[in-house]
Amino acid sequence: MQILDSYIPVLGVLKRKETDFLNLIRSRKDVLLFEITPENRNIMSGVIFDELLKITSFESGNHHLDAESYEETARKVFAPVYSLIAEQIKEKTNITAGLCLDVGAGTGHLGIALAKITELNVCLLDCSREMLAIAGKNIVAAGLQDRVHTLWGNVYNLPQQDGTVDLVISRGSLYFWADKKCALKEIFRVLSPGGMAYVGGGFGSPELKRKIDAQMQARDGCWEKNMNKRVRATENLDYKQLLADLDGLNLEIINDEANMWLLMRKNINYQAGTACAE
Repeated sequence: MQILDSYIPVLGVLKRKETDFLNLIRSRKDVLLFEITPENRNIMSGVIFDELLKITSFESGNHHLDAESYEETARKVFAPVYSLIAEQIKEKTNITAGLCLDVGAGTGHLGIALAKITELNVCLLDCSREMLAIAGKNIVAAGLQDRVHTLWGNVYNLPQQDGTVDLVISRGSLYFWADKKCALKEIFRVLSPGGMAYVGGGFGSPELKRKIDAQMQARDGCWEKNMNKRVRATENLDYKQLLADLDGLNLEIINDEANMWLLMRKNINYQAGTACAE
């Protein structure tokens, strides 16, 4: 057990049998278990990769993207971004009612900001239960318990049924998705005919970007280096070619000094499609 008590991430395989040793590992609060089945084995590599990326993406070794520090940064640094981007989403999509799914919602600030200026019912989806616990408190603080709720899950296997979501939003998560094609096809699957997705990352305006970049660089000396690396890897993809096999998709790309968004619209006459199957 000594290696599990260190800060070094450990990836292992547990046999499906009951022993005192294996049960002791399963019972640890710092152990995250994934069950691989014939039905999910094609997507689980991406899910597991994303979990490892969250832990190892900070080059200082033992730093960890924990929910409390994420929330503190969201409130003290990024707070002006969420309301501005929410306004931009509302203006660009013109979707103000129905079901909105915020994928990779973190502690919920963007989804909550959008709920405040629309009549949307918003589902905040994230694979971190710690993030969702804080998001739940933020929902209560905003007085939006009747229209905003949290849901544990991941982008590669969204729990929503085909064609049931009017608007999908996601800020920042795209940069961390190991299999972007699978993730975007899954988002397309859950969109209702005529529904739209606003997925990518941004700061809302060049002025806000410059201000936040300076604040974050002061907090984390690797901020600019890591951000530029993630942005280059994401922006250099040919998304129109990547999603060319999605019949019924209209794709617009917004790419400027402060933002990179994929605006996906499902054709109003769309009937049936597939998710991640290749």
